[in-house]
Amino acid sequence: MAVAPAFVKGETIKREIPPYTFEPGDPMPEDYRQAVIHILTIESRIESEYPMMPEKTLVPAMRMAPRPEDWVRYASYWAQEVQHATYWIKMLAELGIDATSQEFMSRPKPIYIFDMRDEADSWAEWAYFSYFADRQGAYMGWEWLDSSYGPFARIAERSWREEEGHAQMAHEMLSYICSTSEGREFAQKKLEKWYPAGLDMFGKSDSTRQYDYIRWGLRRRTNEEMRQAFKAEVDALLKSIGLEPPDPLANRRFL
Repeated sequence: MAVAPAFVKGETIKREIPPYTFEPGDPMPEDYRQAVIHILTIESRIESEYPMMPEKTLVPAMRMAPRPEDWVRYASYWAQEVQHATYWIKMLAELGIDATSQEFMSRPKPIYIFDMRDEADSWAEWAYFSYFADRQGAYMGWEWLDSSYGPFARIAERSWREEEGHAQMAHEMLSYICSTSEGREFAQKKLEKWYPAGLDMFGKSDSTRQYDYIRWGLRRRTNEEMRQAFKAEVDALLKSIGLEPPDPLANRRFL
């Protein structure tokens, strides 16, 4: 393992390929270790609900699915999310943290769109949850390609591609809903609620932590760079099925 350079605030942060890598058992700077744990804690807390709380993550969606083929597609999606949960649980275990404990899972969810999912009242809302949350998951997977943390680098491409598949499923769900004028009107109304939450998933534009992540090789882009790329992609997809993206500043919590 190459020795990591000193992490000095204010230094140039843009770096395409990390000059060093860490494995779970390696000695590493404590700030770097805590950054890895922070990322994993977010991923594990939200995705471990799939295997541990199917009453929230599986049953309601299956009841709202309009067609038998939607049952099959959603069940396959749910199973992949269960598998994703095992990735983060294992990675945290390698760092001495039990992500299956009641104490860990009793923490509030770190991204509020997941609380919105728990209150979803229609198939359209389940579609929007996946449309935004899974697409953001794909963006994060892409950020980990060539990560300085070995476990992230090894799982990155698979996570990225699978989350892209989930986002495509959501687009097909919305396309079906928008195939009628009534469905499209309903979806447009719900979009006003979900769109700001989707943009908020990337956090504050002035976060100081993001620059540490880039400098340490744990991320490639800033929060705002990711948000703008995400917005451009989402806006084009929404327009392709007859939906109009709302004001990107309306009802936002994190700017």
